Amino acid sequence: MAGAGRTRRVAAGVCLVLPFAALLWPPWYAHEQPQIGDVPFFYWYQFAWVPGSVLLMIIAAVLLRENDH
Repeated sequence: MAGAGRTRRVAAGVCLVLPFAALLWPPWYAHEQPQIGDVPFFYWYQFAWVPGSVLLMIIAAVLLRENDH
């Protein structure tokens, strides 16, 4: 079972690093298009990561939670 625990820790780590990596280099997403309404991509991309990051943190917490049995 040591392998399963390690896999869960690695998956949790990926969940925590993903938002950081996605927002690390602004030139990747510093564009006007596509727009949602009048909001340029640059802004809505960052705002979309807020709930996305929360979801990924919840997944990481569940993966790292100790088994009650």
